[in-house]
Amino acid sequence: MRSSFPAALGAMLLVALASADRSHADGVLCPEQSEGVQAPVTHARFFAYRPGTFGVDLRWRDTEFLWDSLYAGGLTLDVQATIRRLAGSLVDSSGRNPLGVDVSDMHLLYDYFRRQGVAYSTDAQDSIAMRIGWYDRTRSSWNPDAPADAVYKPSDRSHLDVYLWSPARGNSTSPGLYPSEFLSPEEDMTSDRAFGDTRPANAIHSRGPAPSSPLDPTGTGWTRPNGEQNVRINHEFQHTLPPYQNFTMTTEMFSAGAEAVGGNADTTARYDFPYTFSLMGFRADGVLPMGGCRWVRQVSSAYQTRSAFAAYLAYHFRGADTSATIAAIEDDLLHRWATTQNRRFSDLRGMLNDAELAEGPTYFGGYGVTLDDTTRLGLLLHNWRVANYANAPHLDVGQYGYPPRTDFSPARQLGAWRSVDDCHEMNDVITIPPEVVLDASRLTRDTTLAGWREYGGKPLMSSCS
Repeated sequence: MRSSFPAALGAMLLVALASADRSHADGVLCPEQSEGVQAPVTHARFFAYRPGTFGVDLRWRDTEFLWDSLYAGGLTLDVQATIRRLAGSLVDSSGRNPLGVDVSDMHLLYDYFRRQGVAYSTDAQDSIAMRIGWYDRTRSSWNPDAPADAVYKPSDRSHLDVYLWSPARGNSTSPGLYPSEFLSPEEDMTSDRAFGDTRPANAIHSRGPAPSSPLDPTGTGWTRPNGEQNVRINHEFQHTLPPYQNFTMTTEMFSAGAEAVGGNADTTARYDFPYTFSLMGFRADGVLPMGGCRWVRQVSSAYQTRSAFAAYLAYHFRGADTSATIAAIEDDLLHRWATTQNRRFSDLRGMLNDAELAEGPTYFGGYGVTLDDTTRLGLLLHNWRVANYANAPHLDVGQYGYPPRTDFSPARQLGAWRSVDDCHEMNDVITIPPEVVLDASRLTRDTTLAGWREYGGKPLMSSCS
């Protein structure tokens, strides 16, 4: 039997402080996307391209790309070949996900997170296989599911439009966003609509490659599977799935889940990992771009935190069927939570009992007491916090780390425990944890850390102007 419940918490703290996973791997993808829909429409010229062949290729059926006219030379044949590589990483490349399921990212994510429509079809001639889009920025509060709305037809919502915008536009918009801020009159011409007759509810935008190196003929550069571009599109793709997703932390939680389920091998540094931030923190003032030093002491958007929690759920709780099949996702905890009507934490809490959670008796058992659902949720969150710091999956039943088979590490993928942004010491006090050495006697007694913590001369409660 495990140690008593309070003592177990003390053991967790000791594990966390004594064996921190703070290796200095490269960087973090911080997808600061989709915090709101307040940004105005930006009318700009993009070149539309459907990769592949109609009726033959899934990448033609499932995707359309819009290439920024600011890229020199326009939509050349070499650019088209590069876009085909990117589409292939989303629609054709199979088995690159941490779950080992031998399907493409788009197939896996659609079936994992959808709440409407039918299962993904691998028939390239099934022209309405997917149901995408629920918000039209040009029509404000447009509801695609309202019976009186005849503006959209099924084929308008059966594929994903991806605006690849050039960094030459500056940093005035978010790297990735749903709905897309950009609108080009060519958007739906490949869907048999006239020039300017756009239906943008199925459109996202994503920052494209550097203007100096836009091509990737081998598919090993910026278009590679599980790279930054692939992960960002996966994140935004989840946002497009109906019905309505209010722009709160929950929709970001499941887009972070799309990163975890699809796979994230990117280690591009952007912002510090604010380990003290609340998992529920959310910024909804509509100011873009996200982040910035002035927000570090407000419990606002912490994408890395949600990415870590979604990964923890996706990788630890595979259910009774852990086979590498699309059918096996049906009893995955994150999938079950994602497909509830309201996607609330109360829904997750209600799924943690032994009757519904295959891992329940092992994960929550052994304490000598019966844990109710609220206590289980609290323990789950606590174990996850410890796992972020220690990443020690070899201890106990593995709850203090991330499963090695997934090759996921908060330090490597999310940039945890070091300063990577340009705020310097200003926010390092919430980024780099204190180091405290505890001996075995502390396993059975409470430990209190007293006083104000400082890092680089900047105390936690100092002003941040």
